[in-house]
Amino acid sequence: MSEVVKTVVYVVVAASLATGAYLSRPEPVGVTISEELDKPLFSDFKDPLQAKSLSITAYDEKKNELQALEIAFKDNTWVIRSKGGYPADAQEQMTKAANALIGLNVLSVKGDLKSLHQEYGVVEPTEDAVNENEAGLGKLVTIKGDSNVTLASLIIGKGDEDNPSIRYVRVSGRDRIYAVTLDPAIYTADFSDWLEKDLLRINPFDVKIIEFKDYLLQPQPAANGELIYSYLPRMDATVAYDERTSKWILGALLEPSMGQMVPAKLAANESLDTEKLDDVRNGLDELLIVNAVRKPAGLAENLKLTGNFSPEDLQTLHENGFFPVQLPGQQEISLNGNNGELIVETRDFIRYRLLFGKEQPTGDEAGSLNRFLFVKAELNQSQLVKPVLVEVPELKEGDNVDIEALAKVRDEIILENDRNQDAYQEQRNATMRKIYELNSRFADWYYVISDEQFKKIFLKRNQLIAKPAGLFEQGFPSRPPVSVLNNNTPAPTAPVTPQTAPPAPGKKESTETSEPVEKTEPTPAEPMPMKEEPAKKQETSVDDIPTKSDEKEATPKEEETKEEPKPTEEAASEEAEPAEEEAKAEPKEASETEKE
Repeated sequence: MSEVVKTVVYVVVAASLATGAYLSRPEPVGVTISEELDKPLFSDFKDPLQAKSLSITAYDEKKNELQALEIAFKDNTWVIRSKGGYPADAQEQMTKAANALIGLNVLSVKGDLKSLHQEYGVVEPTEDAVNENEAGLGKLVTIKGDSNVTLASLIIGKGDEDNPSIRYVRVSGRDRIYAVTLDPAIYTADFSDWLEKDLLRINPFDVKIIEFKDYLLQPQPAANGELIYSYLPRMDATVAYDERTSKWILGALLEPSMGQMVPAKLAANESLDTEKLDDVRNGLDELLIVNAVRKPAGLAENLKLTGNFSPEDLQTLHENGFFPVQLPGQQEISLNGNNGELIVETRDFIRYRLLFGKEQPTGDEAGSLNRFLFVKAELNQSQLVKPVLVEVPELKEGDNVDIEALAKVRDEIILENDRNQDAYQEQRNATMRKIYELNSRFADWYYVISDEQFKKIFLKRNQLIAKPAGLFEQGFPSRPPVSVLNNNTPAPTAPVTPQTAPPAPGKKESTETSEPVEKTEPTPAEPMPMKEEPAKKQETSVDDIPTKSDEKEATPKEEETKEEPKPTEEAASEEAEPAEEEAKAEPKEASETEKE
């Protein structure tokens, strides 16, 4: 190597070392401590409108991991860039975050040594620092403007023991530690703190009808390769709010019995828990999410345009606990949730479908769960009734016909019909616009809600219906699994076998038993759906079930219908005695029947 080449190499190395030393300098050259006191740390950052992005990195001690959040201004709106561009309610918070750093004056300087960083909690939060279990990790806050220019970058550390409003901080890339007045709570890395609180945009006073569809739907592979679903229904209850009486009314209640959902009624000592229903209505207005997962672009576009999905979308739906299957009572194949569904109908003719998908452990010590949520808005056409138009009379001359009067009446009818039709169409158009706006928000995301939020809006039977404590909760058998390819019949090889229904009274079971026939369990009080029976049997109660004493009483009645020769006086006297004994026995047998 020649001397010239060696000289060039030395110069380059020296320049590199000098550049590195300058970039890693502890503080700006020539700036003394006295010059920084009572001066802003970021003198070039003067207007909150300069801020175009905010990034926050904080250490979560419970999970022993970093939390990172990035907010950015894009297409005239704030979005959470670290969550795939989820819409953020950030205008007010961004203004606070920017103003807190604008004019952030130095109260005092605590030192220039890197060895003091742990003591004051201003160690930069990085993956390496976490892996090395380094103590004193701070919170890194960076605000950038146009062209990604950094306006402020600060590591927030511990608070002063005597005055918690004073925080120890240092500028990212420098070692000097400052004391400033700053509230670190403004810079939260929690995703939910930057969200719009009104997810569904439901006014609680607009809620008219709520339907709780409580079931468990699980996919399982069959022996023939088809995908089948085990379906365990628990309850289907519809309640309505009566504005005239300000009370909740039970519209319909279906409960499982021997593998089918049958109509049920509240017992005399049962009633709706109106307080919990009010909490559900308010909870819909305040529904909070803890996370959001972006749906594939194809699925999101299909949901926005048609409200449907394609076969290519099945994988992502299944992964999050949403299954296209035709359940009993549904007219066609529909999307259903793993853990039930909540249907909400409002006075503006919108039906909200909230499907609850798979559960997801939170990873905390309590072992709590989160749930995926699929939201969709639909037109409630059954409530948006078309106007009844008055028939327009024909304008025809005839005897005793006042053409002018008839024409006037005819014009009034046409005008009134047009008004009613226009009002209906205007209401329908307004509803469809709102539905489009809602689905444009819902279609892009799978939401994740906490178990606390889930229980607040989705009631089980023992929460919906209040009753005295200590009553027995009856268990019910599950339905046969339902095939996704042939939903009208059970799957050929069911992984879940439904329990056998009890035999009807008076019939023996197929298996051998030593018990008398009369001891067989009675049939349910309510009849099976789709089974035609006399009206009396629909109101069958426990008292109507035949007993042994009833069978004994039926025998003499049958004998009375037979035609027999009239008995002589002697024979009549002989029969009188057993008749009197039977008459005395009847009250006793009747009382036994009432007890049974």
